[in-house]
Amino acid sequence: MPKQFEGNLEFDWDKGNLESEEAFLDYLALISNDPTHSQTEARWLLLGKTNNKLLAVIFTLRNKKIRVISARQMGHKERQKYENQTI
Repeated sequence: MPKQFEGNLEFDWDKGNLESEEAFLDYLALISNDPTHSQTEARWLLLGKTNNKLLAVIFTLRNKKIRVISARQMGHKERQKYENQTI
């Protein structure tokens, strides 16, 4: 995991995003920048596993906290990247 995400993870939550926190605890999670959608602030894509789902989580850092923008089940290509550990 990149250095800016190491240590104590603090989240700035919106309603309905609590399950995505588990994906950040996945030691096999993949994180890459998301320049296509980073027009006003840096955005990141995390591919990670929760207890029962493979999630794609888009997030940003605000005030040293992780702000989840969206979370959904991984698509086919994302699942392949996660399973093959290449991004």
